[in-house]
Amino acid sequence: MRPAAMNTRLRDEADDCLKARGQCTLGLLEKALHDDLRAFIKREGGGAKPDALPSLLRRYKCGSWFETYR
Repeated sequence: MRPAAMNTRLRDEADDCLKARGQCTLGLLEKALHDDLRAFIKREGGGAKPDALPSLLRRYKCGSWFETYR
């Protein structure tokens, strides 16, 4: 294999690795923000039932929050 082709292949593999790491980081960030918001709502809302929450917050109850903002 020629050195130029090998460098391109290694660069592509490194790019793929960085993309995967970025996706994992975003997933962890989303989870942390979601947990913090949930704790805030419980603390400030006095433990209100989900039916009492505004419809804006109810739509986030299921699924990923990132799916909403794609």
